Amino acid sequence: MNQNTVRPNLDLSGVGSATGGLYQDVKVQGIGKVHGDIDCIRCDIEGVSEIQGHVRAEVVHVRGKAKVQGDLFANDIDVEGATSVAGKCQAQQKLRIRGRVSVRGDISGDVVMVEGINTVEGDCRGQDVKVRGKTRVSGSIFAEEVFLEGIMRVGGSCETDTFRSDGTFIIDGLLTADRILVRLERKSRVKEIGGEEIRVERGSWSRFLNRSRRLTADIIEGDEIYLEHTKARVVRGNNVTLGPSTQVDLVEYYSELKTIGNAKVGASKKL
Repeated sequence: MNQNTVRPNLDLSGVGSATGGLYQDVKVQGIGKVHGDIDCIRCDIEGVSEIQGHVRAEVVHVRGKAKVQGDLFANDIDVEGATSVAGKCQAQQKLRIRGRVSVRGDISGDVVMVEGINTVEGDCRGQDVKVRGKTRVSGSIFAEEVFLEGIMRVGGSCETDTFRSDGTFIIDGLLTADRILVRLERKSRVKEIGGEEIRVERGSWSRFLNRSRRLTADIIEGDEIYLEHTKARVVRGNNVTLGPSTQVDLVEYYSELKTIGNAKVGASKKL
């Protein structure tokens, strides 16, 4: 983006339409439609508006019941309301999605915050990813840190350095991280877990949800493992501790295996 180019402003209010192009500031309010791509410094889209193209800017704010028929590229992106994006949302710094937002492509940013009831058909990439509310990611999550509050469904895998959950999740693929901390509130499910330090424990509110509180996994593999309220086919690690309400068909361990309370082990093998 060449900021030395002289650019006009685009202010579209009420019912109307305009042509895309190079602009300084773009404001689309009411029932407005822009035909073509927008390249600007700042873009504000509100109301029942539609952008028939891509948007590239320094800052993008999308609110209301808006449609973007292309990609969003910016340093900072804030999308909220009942908004749909046909392409991807790519922020160089901060991406915030809140409300009831649908993104058909990938989302990315250094900081990614997803709140409300949202759908992402692609992957989610970021250094710091925070998910609150009810979110579905059809692809995979790649991040340095993932923090979950609420309900999250991931169609692929979740690969991160640190994973912390104070909510509920379903991950169809692999959950892998150096450090994994899961505080169970309701049922959660993942195909496989791999990490160095893995800890699954009862959440602060789960004492009132004893019947529905459980993590289910096929394979859990790590170095230091502590599990509560977990059902797994195979647990493999260096030091393994199985806490209350844990059921494991087979435990394979290198150094030590401990069981606490009513933990049940079908078979164990020291490697």
